Amino acid sequence: MSENEKRPHITVVGDLILDRYLIGDATRLNPEQPGVVIRVDKEEDRLGGAAAVAMIAAGLGARVTLAGVVGRDDPGRRLQELIADHDIEPHLWIDERPTTWKQRIVARGQLRPDRERFPFVGGSHCNASSKNWSGIKTLESSREDSFDPLRGS
Repeated sequence: MSENEKRPHITVVGDLILDRYLIGDATRLNPEQPGVVIRVDKEEDRLGGAAAVAMIAAGLGARVTLAGVVGRDDPGRRLQELIADHDIEPHLWIDERPTTWKQRIVARGQLRPDRERFPFVGGSHCNASSKNWSGIKTLESSREDSFDPLRGS
């Protein structure tokens, strides 16, 4: 048995989210309207949602297959790049809907504008799209997790 075959194989299925961070410092108050002006020093893109779970499992040495939906847009392409960078085997459904991405502004605390419009896991897309997951290998381990924006968990 090869070293690769000895590693556990984990399949993660769920909401794929691109987390974008703007990192800087709150430098002053905005004179035109109530609010703080943020000096952005650094921008980072990170895997979020089920993609973050897959990244952690791969970082711990597992062979990871990731299944989920991304849009035909810049955030979807960036998610695919990050997934490839972490040696995760993707099984992605490329869809016309926009990719879910969340932006966090970090400057002496954190703000997070939300752009999520179409929760996937447990939504109406699940039954219609089950045929798209037929190529996924048999599971040795599985975990279903979903963020419900209406419940906050």
